[in-house]
Amino acid sequence: MNREVSVLKVLFTSTVSHQMIHTAVKEAKRKKIPVFRCHNSSGASLEGLLQEIEAATSFAAIGK
Repeated sequence: MNREVSVLKVLFTSTVSHQMIHTAVKEAKRKKIPVFRCHNSSGASLEGLLQEIEAATSFAAIGK
């Protein structure tokens, strides 16, 4: 089974400064890396975000 390796960046926005978020998003856009923001740094929030990303990428793979 071949699997593509993808890169993404998750930002926990409640734990970093506004300027740091701006810089990270700008750099990610420059390198064409998708950014997902998690407004809470809890494990449950991260798990929910990862499930959303997995569902979105699974849906996108179906269309290929």
